[in-house]
Amino acid sequence: MCGEYFIFWLFECHFLFHLFFNKFLLLFFVLGVREFLLKAAVFVHLRFFLMFLFFNLVQTALLQKFLCLLNFVLVFVQKVVVALLLQALLLVKLLLKLSFSELLGLTTLVLLQFQLLERFTLLFSLLLQRFVLFELLLLLLGFHSIQFFGQIVFNRNLTRNKFRSQISGVVHSVFQLVQKHSFLIW
Repeated sequence: MCGEYFIFWLFECHFLFHLFFNKFLLLFFVLGVREFLLKAAVFVHLRFFLMFLFFNLVQTALLQKFLCLLNFVLVFVQKVVVALLLQALLLVKLLLKLSFSELLGLTTLVLLQFQLLERFTLLFSLLLQRFVLFELLLLLLGFHSIQFFGQIVFNRNLTRNKFRSQISGVVHSVFQLVQKHSFLIW
């Protein structure tokens, strides 16, 4: 069972590496091939955004699988730690010849520490899930910046005042987007 999970984890890491590599190539292609973007206009931006969105959604699904696997590993490790601690307590009782009440107090202390560890792992998984939502928010912000730079590239007759007004409009839309989706993060 553990070997199957390890092989599954290796496959997930391999797939994530290819996913990040493809995303890097896509970003390099968008930034590097300006003439192609000039010829293909808005259709290319829309197509790249859809591909980028698809890659991010696949990555989010893989990260959720990784969270499930991480949760399984943490629960397994916690069970092993509790078993080892209980064996250690019995060994301490044999070596130090503690009374039953002292052993009970020591066991309570160990179980309290274990409960704190369990709360920490729950907090860690919640933070990771919020990181996924934050990444989707950044994706939306990236689409707004792609639209903005596309307007600059395709409209070469921009004056300084129009440029400033477009920048202020984009900043305003980004702030509106952050306010609209801030509940996803917190």
